[in-house]
Amino acid sequence: MNLIFKVVLWIVISILGTASLFPLFGYELIISQIEIKRVFEVPGEFGYLFVVRSSSFATLAFFGVNYLRRKRPLSSVEPLLVFSVCIVIFGLLMMLAGHVSYGWMQVCSLSLVMVLAIVFFRENQAESKTIFKGDDW
Repeated sequence: MNLIFKVVLWIVISILGTASLFPLFGYELIISQIEIKRVFEVPGEFGYLFVVRSSSFATLAFFGVNYLRRKRPLSSVEPLLVFSVCIVIFGLLMMLAGHVSYGWMQVCSLSLVMVLAIVFFRENQAESKTIFKGDDW
């Protein structure tokens, strides 16, 4: 991997990581327009869009860092696991920050994603054990 590619990838990772954290502080980084906007009021029913956006950017940044560390996903389930964990983390943080409405429906949805993350974690563990099993190498 050449140095220019690494530098560009680190810049992209930094931008994605920053864009994923900005909504927690009431701001939005619009990457396509290179603009930072203050988010004054987001209707509660649209708060999940910030959760999904932040989770997507954080997942991409995570796999970008792993790529630079020359680590590949151990299984095909790992990207789903990382995304669902990011959804839970950003969902909880956005609820605590007051940017997402906090009702029983949101709590149930977040709980279902948490259960899904646990299922993905177990599947990832099982699949990564079988990938490197045997004398195929």
